[in-house]
Amino acid sequence: MAGDVLSDILSQYPEYETYHNSPAELEVDGFTPVHDLRDRTEAAWREILSSDFDRCLVIAHNQTNRALLGEATGLPVSRHHSFSQNNCCFNLIESHDGNLRLLWSNVSHEGVYVPTERPPKDGIRLEMRCVAGLETIVKIDGEEYNFQDGSSSELLDRVQTSSSGHVVLIGNSLSDLCAEVMQMPSLKLGDGGVASILLSRDDPSFCPQLEVFCASTDAMKLVERPTGMQSPAFL
Repeated sequence: MAGDVLSDILSQYPEYETYHNSPAELEVDGFTPVHDLRDRTEAAWREILSSDFDRCLVIAHNQTNRALLGEATGLPVSRHHSFSQNNCCFNLIESHDGNLRLLWSNVSHEGVYVPTERPPKDGIRLEMRCVAGLETIVKIDGEEYNFQDGSSSELLDRVQTSSSGHVVLIGNSLSDLCAEVMQMPSLKLGDGGVASILLSRDDPSFCPQLEVFCASTDAMKLVERPTGMQSPAFL
């Protein structure tokens, strides 16, 4: 398919659209590639977690990274596209007693960078920046209001119906909201953490996509520790 335009690919390979819209349902000649990929990454995680080393480096293509991230965060195969993976990006996962925690996702070599260009297909970029001690303020379409616990549904409704393509939330009560939007209970956003999530206004097949994630300020320091990281990790 190298050099082909997307319209030609879609006409020649209808399974390509299935892969993007319903990856769990993709089947080619009786073979289910995304399920197979997840099975292999599950086996890889078992091997990593049973080892006695404290660091593990995995260098892979974005599809393998997505499968590793999905397996680590407990997402089903249908959510295979929930993680953006740019070329040469870094991911970091830490394990304590077999419990995996995502610390970085899609971080560039220059650090945590949230794109500023408008999301494709009239999507929405929901950017969260966690600052301890700061009451969460939301500004959407020029209107500013306080975000209170329990008002996440109202907030998401406002985001989905806004004309803005980039909504920024800054405050100290964003961890639960981040996990709820991504439908990922294990996702924790601490002080100094940054998350950028891509949403769709009207495409029901589009799953929320974690574009960039850094769990906290402390998470940025972990990779600098030469020893003592009580976990396997992959970047």
